[in-house]
Amino acid sequence: MNIIDNKEIFEEQLEKAGKFHGDICGGIVIGTKLAIYVLGKLGMELNQKK
Repeated sequence: MNIIDNKEIFEEQLEKAGKFHGDICGGIVIGTKLAIYVLGKLGMELNQKK
């Protein structure tokens, strides 16, 4: 699965980020997209602590 282009994954992670930070603003949206992009490029999985 390509996490970079998956809208469902983005929406899920954005919701989690909004809950963590208390609100969703432009910075949260950009940061969420950037985090998903970088993790995808590094071949890492989301929500894994290793």
